[in-house]
Formats: sequence, structure tokens, C-alpha cells
Amino acid sequence: MNEERLIELETKFAYQEKSLDELNKVIYSQQKQIDQIEKALKTIVSKVKDSADQSSLSKDIDEKPPHY
Repeated sequence: MNEERLIELETKFAYQEKSLDELNKVIYSQQKQIDQIEKALKTIVSKVKDSADQSSLSKDIDEKPPHY
């Protein structure tokens, strides 16, 4: 009885260990994707800010003075 129980526990432990390894790989992969997305988002935000800044500058240049 004790030996069967020990084998059962070892089997469960082996499956849990395998599951943890697989989950760690998934988490690592997801973190890499998150890092890439954050980098892309920062680039996009920077481009939008630059575009907005240039847009406001060109708007000021093209505007007629208030007395017209």
C-alpha cells in the first residue's frame, strides 16, 4: 500500500513539474511579446507626438493674423 501511494505521489509530482515547465515557457514567451508591444507603442506615441507638434507649428504659420 505504501509503495503504491509513493508511486502515485511521484507520478503526480512529475506531471506537476512538467506542467510548471510548460507554464514557465508560456510566461516567458508572453513577456517577450509584451516587451515588443511596449517598444512598438513607445515608438507610435513618439511619432504621434512629433506629428502633433509639427501640425501645431504648421497651423500657426498658415493662420492669418486675427485682424484679417
